[in-house]
Amino acid sequence: MKEAIDRVLRGEAGLAAGSAVLEVGAAGGFLWKHIPGELRENWTQAEKDPHAALYARRHCNGARFHLADVKSLPFPAASFDAVVGLECFDSLSLEDLGRFLAEAARVLKPGGRLVHLKDFPDWPGSAIAARLNAFGLRALRREPVSLDGKLELRFVPLGAADIEELARAAGREAGPTAPYARALATVYSAGADSDRRFRLPMFVSALALRETFLAAGFELVSDSLGPGAGRPEVMAHIVARRPA
Repeated sequence: MKEAIDRVLRGEAGLAAGSAVLEVGAAGGFLWKHIPGELRENWTQAEKDPHAALYARRHCNGARFHLADVKSLPFPAASFDAVVGLECFDSLSLEDLGRFLAEAARVLKPGGRLVHLKDFPDWPGSAIAARLNAFGLRALRREPVSLDGKLELRFVPLGAADIEELARAAGREAGPTAPYARALATVYSAGADSDRRFRLPMFVSALALRETFLAAGFELVSDSLGPGAGRPEVMAHIVARRPA
């Protein structure tokens, strides 16, 4: 994990000692514990949850911490060389993400980096995919589940063919959710890499986030999502740049 974060921050985003970095959604300071020591000297954390903020203040010695909402950052324009988030940007609603990206563009210096980090746990996606495809599994049964008598959920086991059919339909979606629908169609298309297909929710979110960055006026620097990028066993990333 630490090596992967180091590679993205220093290698892909070009950060170095003295770089002014804002980490949003810092939570309990997990990322702080894994960043290279030379990047800590000018690292600022922002978190809106007061309980997480209290924990971070106690455990992230040396970090500058602000209790702040990502939709209204309390910093002057062009203050930072990079805005970084671990498991943060893709947790925002579409409306909040748009407001955050406007704020990120404001506080970044011209040419500054917007860095999305996503933890991808390693798990046996290939083996699961092979079994599903080999047996051609489809929906076989539905099981109602009651939650406090207020809501009934029905779980429907789906096989690869079912998801591919849904993905093709999703690719025709329009409106504010279109980036997510197109990402779904891209990730879970026939013949897609089985590991990526079984990390479907994570890849759909990451691909849609990349498209949203570009739509907001950022320029793509690098990512680990495209063909030939390798299997993101530990950490996936998107690095975008505010135009100079």
